[in-house]
Amino acid sequence: MKVKAANTAFFSKALTQLLLSLCLVTVQHVSAETFYSYPVIDLGSGESQSLSPKQPLNVVLFFEPNCSWCFKQSKVFNHYQKHCSPHVHFIGLGVNANRQALKQAAWKLNTNFPLYMASPKLLEATGKITSTPLTIVFDIKGNILAHIRGYVSANKWHQLMQQHTAQTINCLV
Repeated sequence: MKVKAANTAFFSKALTQLLLSLCLVTVQHVSAETFYSYPVIDLGSGESQSLSPKQPLNVVLFFEPNCSWCFKQSKVFNHYQKHCSPHVHFIGLGVNANRQALKQAAWKLNTNFPLYMASPKLLEATGKITSTPLTIVFDIKGNILAHIRGYVSANKWHQLMQQHTAQTINCLV
């Protein structure tokens, strides 16, 4: 019985690592320096702002209105923003809608991290965002560590964060 349990645990871990590997893709369209050189638009004030990496891991979630997976992903990120600060910093960038529609989506997302609208120049540099959620993970130096399309569970995010930090991040998952 112990052999079966050990095999199950091994295959479960191997499958998780394979799924994480399949989710990670190198960003071809934009470097971190380029990404941070473009302004974003504050959803509340409508003012243009610049972003910069702030923590060992910086996670940018691209979202759009009526994206049910974006709402699910933001719940995972809310948890990590609350329980993993100061090691991880999250922001959301709304795409494919006007500011009013993104403000309504932001209210429904109910995040504990800041939400902005991606500027047209940023979208031009990154290429059209055709599906969401889309997440880009940066390190403190602005290097892109991961480009992930689709929803990723809390456990898989925890593994991803542990992979990309020199220090252990203790979060309640």
